Amino acid sequence: MTDWISPDGDDPEFIFHRTERFAHAMYGLIIITAVLVAEAEHVTDAVDALLIVLGTGLVLLLAHTYVAVVAERTLLKHRLESNKRIEVLIDNVPVLIAVLAPSLLIAAEAGAIEIETAFTWAIAFTVVALYAIGVLEGRRIGYSWARSLLVGLGGAFIGAVIIMVESLL
Repeated sequence: MTDWISPDGDDPEFIFHRTERFAHAMYGLIIITAVLVAEAEHVTDAVDALLIVLGTGLVLLLAHTYVAVVAERTLLKHRLESNKRIEVLIDNVPVLIAVLAPSLLIAAEAGAIEIETAFTWAIAFTVVALYAIGVLEGRRIGYSWARSLLVGLGGAFIGAVIIMVESLL
């Protein structure tokens, strides 16, 4: 398994895995948030909402892992060793980052905040995370701070639109 930081920074396999993990984290954020938006109108129990989000996160992890294993087996034209399958599973764990925001539902269950507030904060967390990812993307590419902030706004806007469309379906 590759680490987050490449020793030489130019290893194509490392860059591919890092890109894949980053994409999975963003995908998870968007899908889980769409689930939250849809739940906010119908679910009134924080535990039910949290279980739905955790279940969705687990399904995303398993689906990403299954698809990655099948793709690698097909491309390599042979069965993957069990350690390689475990590596693929670990590479897909970042999709679970999306479950962090809905953990606010625990605070709602404890009575610390209203469930509506937990939903709102969790959704806001995702939009802020997408903004931060966009700013990071701009800075990594070498854009100025001003341009990177615009890239962040664009990323947050596109993510919010995708979340709204997904939650309406």
